Amino acid sequence: MKKLLLAFLVFSLSAMVAMAQQHGLGLKQHDPLKDKPRHLVKINVSPKLPAAVDHTDGMPPVGDQGSQGSCTAWATSYYSKTYQEYAEHGWDVSDPRHQFSPAFVYNQINGGVDGGSYIDDAFQLLCDLGSGSYYQFPYNQSDFATWPSEAAYDTGISYRCQNWYSIYSADDAGITAIKQVISDGGNVVIGLEVFPNFDNINAYDTVYCAADLSGLSRGGHAQCFLGYDDNKATHDGLGAFRAVNSWGTGWGNKGYYWMSYQAVKNSQITPWPYVYYATDRIGYVPALKMRTRLLHQKRGQIRIRVGVGDTLAPLWERAFYYNPAWDHYYSGGDHPYPENNIVFDLTEGASFLSTGTGNTIFLRCIDITTDGAAGQVLDLSADQVLWGVSASSHQTPKNITDDNSPVYTSLSLHYQDFTNTVWPAQQTIAQGSAAGLIIRVSPLNGYSSWVKLSASVFPLPAQGSLSISLAADSLLPLDSCAASLASSADVSPGLYNIAVMAVDSADTITHISTAAVWVLGSGQALCVGSGGAIINLMKKHWASVDSLEQMPPIIGSQYQALVLESGITPADSINIRQYVENGGNLLLIGSTPHQLCGGSDLTSISPWLGAKSHAWYTGTGMKLISDRTAPFDVSTINVGDTLGTALYNWSRLSSLVPGAAVLGHYGTFPSIYAALYNEYGSGRCFWFTVGAGTGVKSDSLIDGFLGHPALGIESQYATAEPSLSTITLNYAPNPFKLSTTINYQIPKSAMVSLKVYNLAGQLVKVLDHGLKSPGAYRVNWNGGTDGGSKLSGGIYFVRIQAETSSLVKKILLLR
Repeated sequence: MKKLLLAFLVFSLSAMVAMAQQHGLGLKQHDPLKDKPRHLVKINVSPKLPAAVDHTDGMPPVGDQGSQGSCTAWATSYYSKTYQEYAEHGWDVSDPRHQFSPAFVYNQINGGVDGGSYIDDAFQLLCDLGSGSYYQFPYNQSDFATWPSEAAYDTGISYRCQNWYSIYSADDAGITAIKQVISDGGNVVIGLEVFPNFDNINAYDTVYCAADLSGLSRGGHAQCFLGYDDNKATHDGLGAFRAVNSWGTGWGNKGYYWMSYQAVKNSQITPWPYVYYATDRIGYVPALKMRTRLLHQKRGQIRIRVGVGDTLAPLWERAFYYNPAWDHYYSGGDHPYPENNIVFDLTEGASFLSTGTGNTIFLRCIDITTDGAAGQVLDLSADQVLWGVSASSHQTPKNITDDNSPVYTSLSLHYQDFTNTVWPAQQTIAQGSAAGLIIRVSPLNGYSSWVKLSASVFPLPAQGSLSISLAADSLLPLDSCAASLASSADVSPGLYNIAVMAVDSADTITHISTAAVWVLGSGQALCVGSGGAIINLMKKHWASVDSLEQMPPIIGSQYQALVLESGITPADSINIRQYVENGGNLLLIGSTPHQLCGGSDLTSISPWLGAKSHAWYTGTGMKLISDRTAPFDVSTINVGDTLGTALYNWSRLSSLVPGAAVLGHYGTFPSIYAALYNEYGSGRCFWFTVGAGTGVKSDSLIDGFLGHPALGIESQYATAEPSLSTITLNYAPNPFKLSTTINYQIPKSAMVSLKVYNLAGQLVKVLDHGLKSPGAYRVNWNGGTDGGSKLSGGIYFVRIQAETSSLVKKILLLR
């Protein structure tokens, strides 16, 4: 019996240890024999500290880092920073929008590998960049390399820490100092070694004590102290700090535990005898922001510095992804930069800006490793938030040379500036018709000089003509002028861009605004949806459009159909209504109307279409939803009436809606219902619901709606193909004199054209054309035309088109 009991105990202990070792750690510790503490402070201690303090009520829900080595980011960003902002705002920390993302911090300081991080690096990043919310950048234990979105960067800046500090913690004075910080409303972060009594803390009354140490440490772990109690009884005596772990609620006391004062002072448990905390920027409003999009396959090789003033003698500058206390960079490793902008806060440099002259703001990049992998600064802009002024660099894209040399990209920011706008931002015209635009110059901060205008259309049509003329070639601020857009009857249908360049009289400020014009041929269809992969309805010149924001605002019978899939929001209602009121055909596809409207209540769908609401046929029972009590002028039908199933009520539907026909019922009841009716002249509305028990594609249903086969239809049962909306286009050097290399990449096979246009919209050079397989391509251009002559210096547009997706970028040729 004793042998059985012993064997059971050994087995249980082994199982507990194995389970404990599944929990991630990740703390990197400094060497106490070689390193000296940074930002060390001595805390002024009150003689009357409270005997106990507890910040549990302001803490976010206990999180779980899983197997990832991200404990430092959980302790600093998720726990400490979330509580810090709770103390300022008093908001609900159970809301992920009020929790600060551990992934935002860890993924930017871990060197591109899941190998842990230093506490002071985490706090330095919080001081430099702040942190985006958990909502914006959710944690994924399998993803340690992805960097944040532009929105997460932008939001994070408002929550920057002021500074970080360290406290010596290996004596009684250090314990008292920690208590003072907590009593003052802060939390602290400690690095500790994980011994068996920590892994199995439930066996020790959820108290981590030096007296219970045994065995070996399995690594360092960062934790957040959120309270203390001088009268807490422990195996080390009275007194302990209340702490929270990042191993989920199944560990400790629902994720919480106590750590004795003696354990904090113990050199085995805390070989680096310092704890950390950060101060907050209360009510912080950033004044100056920089946005930049970088291209490099090994972001860890790039050293970034920003500044205000001359690049050789800046008035202010700062390095990012850099910890000045330890003079080291926490690099991003061998991973590419994100495709979105990174946002840096330059507010400390805003006081060096002049309101009387232009201000140079620069980005310096150095590639520290010569390995043949060069990079580029794709975009650079700055926002002076308090001035309400923004400026973009005309030097991008700019090559980051692979030779350990500094590369500067700069822009000029003016207090007195202007904006030029083109209205409408997009419109649709038929072949042979004309349209008007309005160009307006608006002053910023008292700008009063003349602004010179020029306009062009690009690309030039392959057939026919599309031209724009301005009623004035210069404007004073607050003035506007008309522009006329005219197309010939034989102009090639497609998407065109209008570029309006506005230059101040001193030639120091240049702004380019663009607008889109859709030229429609007859009988074309437009597909609109959230993904573009569920349905890809392709006619002569059209494919999918990413969102209703890109939908041409003036639509009539020139379209065969507007195809909507799930993901439509109430904000899209005005475009849908305008489409229907202009007689457009409407095809609605989604699992349910509830999903189609993004999860809103069904009753919110009908008002999108206004007073002329069409009926929406849903799944089981086929309910009629309308804001009209008798949508078919049939008195026996009321709002919300159940019409019965399509399978048994075709004749009833036909009698209610003259001329309507039910197209079919497919699969196991009640899988797909389809009803077609005609209420407002040529406007037709069709809705079908896909349910269980069917694998039927939507091809035949859509064909029936359009009256003839639609090309290239994919149903939700088909495998999604890559979207051509992800084509990329970059080139370097820019500006260039002798030659530049143009790189582009397409995600799937397509007919591709790469062309250069001048400011007049004239085609000057075809760089590439033909059917391309998925992949990356490189073309060299020497600044010449198709005829072999050299172009004069100036701004040109490089345009890539893959089927119906296109991308345009400017390039500067120097002569």
